[in-house]
Amino acid sequence: MPLREADAIILRSYPLKESDKIVSFYTREYGKLRGVCRGARRPKSGFGGALEPLTHVRMQFFERPNRDLCTVDRCDVVASMLETASRDYTISVGLSYIAEIAEKLLPEREVQDAVFRLMLVVMAALRDGAPIWLPLLYDQYWNVRLAGFLPDFSYCAACGAALVEMAGYHPATGEGLMCPDCQHPASSHLGATSLRLAQAMARTPLPQLLTSAENAREAFADLRGLLHERLEAHLEHPLQSWRLLLQA
Repeated sequence: MPLREADAIILRSYPLKESDKIVSFYTREYGKLRGVCRGARRPKSGFGGALEPLTHVRMQFFERPNRDLCTVDRCDVVASMLETASRDYTISVGLSYIAEIAEKLLPEREVQDAVFRLMLVVMAALRDGAPIWLPLLYDQYWNVRLAGFLPDFSYCAACGAALVEMAGYHPATGEGLMCPDCQHPASSHLGATSLRLAQAMARTPLPQLLTSAENAREAFADLRGLLHERLEAHLEHPLQSWRLLLQA
């Protein structure tokens, strides 16, 4: 039963018995794991706030052969999102949505360093005071892209024409984006500003995007909705935080 040590991001924790917790966490070295934190619910627990969602920790844990759950021995906080989440309710719900995407989308024990780095970049931007909407959109975009079901934002899926001013998409069909001449009559629309942002996100780091984008909640609501629909279609399961985010 070797002791392992890894950088990890906490995704979710929930009670176990009277004093313990089960925690789901994503590690750079071993992928997504679940573990038992003994005594984590006690008032003087050594885990403290280290098990809050999206906390970046240095974790030590034991794995036993043929066991789904490891045993978490220690969590040292590297960076916490507690102060960021306390700024306002919308940020708190947005953070819950980001954590829920990772929890539902990432396969068990599959190492994806790009996903780990994505989460660190998004969390750093929010800790530095960025409004929630553009980092959240960036997180959606790259999760969909890395999972392999991102539509082409540059060319019509039907005729190959360049998408410039507007694109249509029909969630029920699962097809790609289409130009105005090819789109289905009942299509939802993606505007020119969202098309340009989606194309820019493929090659532009988040800090650079933050310097030029304004009013991201209203300006890119269509893109955020499209990416969310792609996530739920892939998961075949609703993301519970989304409804709260729309009301925030």
